[in-house]
Amino acid sequence: LVVCPTSVIYHLQELLQKFLPDIRVCTYYGIARTLDHFDTESDLLLTSYGILRTGKEDLRGLGFELAIFDEIQIAKNQHSQTHAALSQIDAKMRLGLSGTPIENHLRELKSLFDLILPGYMPPDAVFREMFIQPIEKYKDEKQKALLSKLVKPFILRRKKSEVLLDLPEKIEAISYCDLSEDQKKLYREVAIRTRDTVYQQLQDNSKPVPYMHVFAALTALKRICDHPALAEGHETNRPLQSGKWDLFLELLSEARDSGQKVVVFSQYLEMLAIIERHLKKKGIGFASIKGSTRDRSTQIKRFREDPACEVFVASLLAAGVGIDLTVASVVI
Repeated sequence: LVVCPTSVIYHLQELLQKFLPDIRVCTYYGIARTLDHFDTESDLLLTSYGILRTGKEDLRGLGFELAIFDEIQIAKNQHSQTHAALSQIDAKMRLGLSGTPIENHLRELKSLFDLILPGYMPPDAVFREMFIQPIEKYKDEKQKALLSKLVKPFILRRKKSEVLLDLPEKIEAISYCDLSEDQKKLYREVAIRTRDTVYQQLQDNSKPVPYMHVFAALTALKRICDHPALAEGHETNRPLQSGKWDLFLELLSEARDSGQKVVVFSQYLEMLAIIERHLKKKGIGFASIKGSTRDRSTQIKRFREDPACEVFVASLLAAGVGIDLTVASVVI
């Protein structure tokens, strides 16, 4: 079993095909995901933390020789659903991959060890008394050395200085998603209308190419790919599903679980409005810049300085360049 952040699931799938072509990979992800015949037809199950959180019951009947948790610091909170889902996995051996096994507090290290080596670390009360209080409060070197000795046999670490020249300035990952049934239906309707109008105009060599109509058709299709609610004349009597929206919610959840601030760009104001409504409904602090925003510096300052302001929502035209958003670790 390999569990990874949503943003890298297809990247890992490509790497597995490249470096381990003989391994039969089952990617358990997307709307049409299934575990049928996994036991008999696959060697490796690849899935995301988001899927594991929502569909953990599906994996309870499966046993694994090895479970690998990529970017395991996502499960640093012992009270989170992600931590609970990982702890229920039946695996003979577990490996956690992380560049930051301690991000904020010493307790996070114990949370990760509780997943990788259940029962190895002392109980919460003992761990707090032996390590958290003396190390975090009093910088006790003796207890630091003891904890280091305790975890050292199970940690393989490469320091940044050893690979600094090889590190990229930023990591870009393309995340893929499927169209929902709502999106497919609307997409087909627009495509058929386009075929009946624009395509016929393109066939007539005596007339100039109708560039404006072509761009309008492409824009309509792009808007449907974002969210069906952006389509002209969409149904309003029921909520519409969007594969891209579901993926966005997963990416946002994973970033927030690991304490990272997020910047979200869109070229459509209606999409920004949908995002902002969701953030308000969930009580997630955010700042926003659109073309109509007057006091932009206040919005940027709030995002930089307010720990409760987790998300920066912006239009590409209004905030695509020239703004310092380095406080954020993730851009969607």
